[in-house]
Amino acid sequence: MGEVIGLGDRQPKEPLQLAIQGMLTATGSARGDAAELGVTVEAWRKAARAAGRELGRPLQTVASGTIVHAVLKDWPRDEAERRIHDEAMWAALGSISLR
Repeated sequence: MGEVIGLGDRQPKEPLQLAIQGMLTATGSARGDAAELGVTVEAWRKAARAAGRELGRPLQTVASGTIVHAVLKDWPRDEAERRIHDEAMWAALGSISLR
């Protein structure tokens, strides 16, 4: 077995944290069902908070049963995120049937 390289104060990122971080970066929010993922609600929230810290962004988590949400509190913070946000809003509006 090879030598273990120290990470200093940094801990290796868990797959759940990486997945949540990807969702936060892409859309400003993340959602998951802790039970389906085989983790506790608190473990999901802990991973989400770690993802927020890694991004250097304020984050809020909310749980209802086993469904957990994480939202970046400063989303959108720049023009690129505003574009993503606006496109998602227009897509949502476009999916509403006006009868």
